[in-house]
Amino acid sequence: MLIAKRPLNSEFSIIGTWLALFAESLKSYNCDTVSLFEEYDISPTQAFDPDNRIDARLLSKLWEAGVQLSGDEAFGLRTGARAHPGTFQALGLMLCCSSSLKEHLQDWIQYSIAFSTAGYSRLQEGPDRYYYKTRLHRDKQGNASSNAIALDATVAAVVQLCRTHYDRRFTPLKIKLPIRKPADRQPYTEYYNCPVEFDCDGYEIQISKSDMESPIPHGNSVLRQQLEHAVVDYISEQGQADVIIELRTLIQERLSQGPIRQEELAKALHLSVRSLQRHLRARGTCFSELIDDVRREQAMLHIRHSKSSIVELGELLGFSTAGNFSRSFKRWTGTSPLQYRKHRL
Repeated sequence: MLIAKRPLNSEFSIIGTWLALFAESLKSYNCDTVSLFEEYDISPTQAFDPDNRIDARLLSKLWEAGVQLSGDEAFGLRTGARAHPGTFQALGLMLCCSSSLKEHLQDWIQYSIAFSTAGYSRLQEGPDRYYYKTRLHRDKQGNASSNAIALDATVAAVVQLCRTHYDRRFTPLKIKLPIRKPADRQPYTEYYNCPVEFDCDGYEIQISKSDMESPIPHGNSVLRQQLEHAVVDYISEQGQADVIIELRTLIQERLSQGPIRQEELAKALHLSVRSLQRHLRARGTCFSELIDDVRREQAMLHIRHSKSSIVELGELLGFSTAGNFSRSFKRWTGTSPLQYRKHRL
């Protein structure tokens, strides 16, 4: 049996509700999911338990079977397009509390191991757009943790969540997919409504800066933080402790205590500075960027829900002067703390 209660003894795993989405999609083609699950020794009861984790390589076989049984090259795309916040449990709900698409995708990158440990993502900023990129992990023998069909479904799900949270008409600037060029590209051009490239290494979503940085009025930083605790607890229970999550927590705890030194936090995590830097590079970031991101996150929380003055907020976030805080806040949001607070009120 390759579905197990947590923790799953597998190098690469995916949240159980992803299998439920797969089954729901396959049923829409009038395919027999019960027989398919029996073939792979999967109990239907366990398959739909959100507390279960699925071996990513088992699911890769199911994706291939899904394409064959449905007769649809776009099976992965159509399945991912069915995703909703509940598909990803607390993580999905947390994402839909973010204050912008940029924060939404930053949170996805930060906590994606709650969904899957099969890959890693990065967010890169360009002159007029952001590049959200994902690649698969490989084992010691060089074998990929999953397959292209799984990534096809994942990118469709990421776009669907952006549409659910931000704007149902949201359209990326460009999509790159690892699947082979299908005979019929129409399902992809219709769904994404933008240029789509195939046969790529991993997947990439290009999003305009205006879409990424536009405030989302219904973002809720207080609820987001509460759900963040649930996500972190889930990750911990899975035995998937993440160095970057632990580092963010340490930074948050020490923001108001003066300069934050990389050496001290590395020691607190029982790592060398070099090892900590390797973890940061693997996530496409560095120590100073992570501090800036934690400050931004806490600033957005407190500016909306605290009566503290701008000077007090600056001190709470570890800025030496209110002016430094105001300049950073304007860089994050395009407006000053006072103007932002006045607009929100």
